[in-house]
Amino acid sequence: QRSAREALDRGTPIAVVVLLIRDAVSLPGATQPWVAEIRGQMRASDLAGMLGEGEIGLLMHDTEAEQAKGIVERLRNVVGDEPGGESILVGVSSQKPGQGTVDSIVHDARADALAGTHRRRAADSPHGVNR
Repeated sequence: QRSAREALDRGTPIAVVVLLIRDAVSLPGATQPWVAEIRGQMRASDLAGMLGEGEIGLLMHDTEAEQAKGIVERLRNVVGDEPGGESILVGVSSQKPGQGTVDSIVHDARADALAGTHRRRAADSPHGVNR
């Protein structure tokens, strides 16, 4: 949080990405090695950390939401997912200085990832709705 707050205070836009790994519960202990591998593929100014088992958070400095989505597509293979795959749910939120709090951007990114679950269920339903 401190790093994000400092970036916003300096006037630098940030993007937060939350990766929800669908089968992580059946793979205890797998999240931390994925975080380490993701860190190795990110810029030195960006951060990656474990938010919970099966949940990884990324903080990208000087990055807009669309840029972050492109970066995440390249990182999917770290957790064994193909670009556009469904093994992980991705939520992205970005902020420019003065647009809100660090907590709100993480909340928005997590909500975006979970919304992907609901959109996918609705698309899979024969009636186009989640029942």
